[in-house]
Amino acid sequence: MAVATDTVPCDVKVLEEILPDGTIHHKMILRRNSRSGGENDNRSNMVSEEVLEMYEQPPHLVQDFEEMEEVLPDGSKAKRKVSLSRMVHGAKTHHESFDESTGGEKVIEDYEFEEVVPGTVSAFDAGVDSDYEAEVIQKGELVSVHQSQPLIRQTVDEIEDVLPDGTRVKRKVVSKQVIHTITTRKESFDKDKGCIVHEDYSVEEVLPNTSSAFSSGFDSDYEG
Repeated sequence: MAVATDTVPCDVKVLEEILPDGTIHHKMILRRNSRSGGENDNRSNMVSEEVLEMYEQPPHLVQDFEEMEEVLPDGSKAKRKVSLSRMVHGAKTHHESFDESTGGEKVIEDYEFEEVVPGTVSAFDAGVDSDYEAEVIQKGELVSVHQSQPLIRQTVDEIEDVLPDGTRVKRKVVSKQVIHTITTRKESFDKDKGCIVHEDYSVEEVLPNTSSAFSSGFDSDYEG
C-alpha cells in the first residue's frame, strides 16, 4: 500500500531570557505538522517537535599561577609567582529531535564548550606569595612597592532602545574590567626637620585587554 506524506509549513517559536547570574538562555521550538494518507485517503495529522536550547554564560576571569626561580644580585635564590589571567566565555547547547529513520525515536544531544575571549590573556609578576612587594634603596630613599591581586570590577549601565514599532525599552549593559592596585611607599630622611618622612601613593590599573561588555537584555519592569 502506497503512503503519501504532505508536509505543511512548520511553526517556529523563539524565546530568550536572562538568568540571575547573567547567563543568556536562548530557546527555539520547531513544530512540523504533516498529514499521511493511504489508498482510501484516510488522513491523520502527525506533529513532530524539535527543541534547540543554548546557554551563553557571561565572561568570567580565570587565573593560573606558575612559579619561577630568580637569582638575586647577592647570589641567593628566590621563587616568584607569575599570574596568568584570561577572560573565558562558556556555552552549553541542548538539542532534542526525532529520528525519522528509527520510527520517530527521540534523540537528545548535549554539548558544552569554553573559549577564551580574544585579546584578554595577560601575565604579571604576582610576587613571592600572594602579593608582589619590592624594596629599592636609591639616593638615600627607601621605596616599597606593593601590588595587589587582580579583582573583577563590574558596572551596570542602562541604555534606551526604540523598537521598530516605536516602543521605548531599556536595556542593561554590564561592563567588566580586571583591576589591581599598586601602592608605593617612599621613606626618606629630611635633613631640615631631622626626621624620616613617609609618602604613600596608590594607583589603580586596569589590566590590558581585560575589559568586556555585554547586553543583559530588556528590563522587564520598564514600561514605555
